[in-house]
Amino acid sequence: MRKLLGYLVGFLVLAAVIAGSITAGWKIADNHNYARHHMYPLLDPSVSNPNVHPEIINFDPLRQNLKQYLDGLDLSHSLYFEYLPNGANISNGADNQSEAASLLKVPIVMDLYRLS
Repeated sequence: MRKLLGYLVGFLVLAAVIAGSITAGWKIADNHNYARHHMYPLLDPSVSNPNVHPEIINFDPLRQNLKQYLDGLDLSHSLYFEYLPNGANISNGADNQSEAASLLKVPIVMDLYRLS
């Protein structure tokens, strides 16, 4: 009976150690994700999460339609955008000089969001 009780106590101690290790691992992982989210709260978490595999999006039809449309306009233009999860981008008129006023929108909107 004493031997059985010793095995039972040993098993319970081992189970407690394993459960504690698993819980500590989860807590560390949660703290890492929490810190990463709060360092960059305005970014989509999937951008910095290596476990998220974004779908492959074919931008070629959009790229061709935009090129055809913009080439039909008689104005100097420069267009660029990038899909952040996979880096696919579209640019048109990259050699044209223009004011980069559109780059001011993002910081202004971020500041307004923080104020609300």
